[in-house]
Amino acid sequence: MVRYEKALLTIGLGSLVIFSRIGSLVLVPLWIDSTSCNGTVDNTSTVPSYRRIDTFFIVVTQGVTNTLLFGILLLSLLVFFPKKITEFEWKYPKRQFLIPGTAITISAILTCAALSGKRTAPYLISVLSNFNIPITFVIRFIILRKRPTLKKLLCAIVVFLSELMCLIPSIFPSLETSSQHQQDGGAQGVAGVLWPLCFISSMIPFGLTNTFNERSVQKSAGNTSEAKRLNIIFFLFGYSLSQLIAAVVLFWVDIIPGFGNASGISDLFQTWWFNAQCSIGLAGCSATQASYFSGMVWCNIIADIGINLFLRFTEGANYLVMLLTIRTPLLFLFWTLFRECPFYWDPHANLSTYLSIGAIALMLPAMYIYNTGDPEHMKTSSETDARKPLLANDKTCDRYGSNVHDIQ
Repeated sequence: MVRYEKALLTIGLGSLVIFSRIGSLVLVPLWIDSTSCNGTVDNTSTVPSYRRIDTFFIVVTQGVTNTLLFGILLLSLLVFFPKKITEFEWKYPKRQFLIPGTAITISAILTCAALSGKRTAPYLISVLSNFNIPITFVIRFIILRKRPTLKKLLCAIVVFLSELMCLIPSIFPSLETSSQHQQDGGAQGVAGVLWPLCFISSMIPFGLTNTFNERSVQKSAGNTSEAKRLNIIFFLFGYSLSQLIAAVVLFWVDIIPGFGNASGISDLFQTWWFNAQCSIGLAGCSATQASYFSGMVWCNIIADIGINLFLRFTEGANYLVMLLTIRTPLLFLFWTLFRECPFYWDPHANLSTYLSIGAIALMLPAMYIYNTGDPEHMKTSSETDARKPLLANDKTCDRYGSNVHDIQ
């Protein structure tokens, strides 16, 4: 019965993670481009430059909303269920919040900067997201010394390589006409390469975050099966507060020429004030634009909860990034049926469409084999002890065991 309960928990948390992340990846570019696509800002010189959507505003407001929500939940626990928060939580190293909180903020800054449909084509976002697989596998092995089985590693390679099929038209532009690429959105020329690279670079701090969070949420106060684990609300509050602090400290990134959205401090705060008004349908913004913003915020909150619960109750960060590849065919299907700017129903297909279908046909079986494979292997002290010579004295055994540990 426990096996089926765990399977249901994995499916439930996995679905929560997938659909919340899909919602976020759909709504972020819609919100970023909403003023220019919906007519809130036109091309006349009479419109103030600050009437635009600032990507860094998303990072800051997400930190504020997450901290407030989890802060309220934590306060409720302290008032009504004080025994839920123990000495284990209060003495937990604060750097375990600061490192992943700062890393995910940097990841969010890079992601939001590249996520506009005018910088990175929406269909490319779902494809490039799969670089999370090799990046996370490497980071997790370096930090946690956990490695997948050979079968799981081969499955991950198949998934990664199959997704690269979708990039063939980008590598060889002559295979598609320039009009087809322009219809898909994204920047042209050198910028059309640099912004996707910016999006890929955001996956390094994302992988660091998931690896550190895996270690934190699976951390227990003892070695028994019933040992107390770090309270998830306490963890999410500390994690969100670290994100907010990092976002405030890194506000200057938004005035970097060519990367940020503001030309100076004054322009920065004027733009943020407009964004705050627009997020609730004021300053000439529509209710649709406000719904993009609120939907994006809630999708990110749900994703944070789902991801960290998934990390706690499943294999870890490697399993998470493999699961997130499921969003690729769903995002691909969505952007095949809709146009991003302006947002409307517009089914279309080209060479990239058919290559993506072929990639999906290879990816799904590999994911199934990965998820049904044996658990990953991590060498323990007991395994090292088992290899000690039986006839050696204690001193010899200790020296042999230490040397083996050092080599490994």
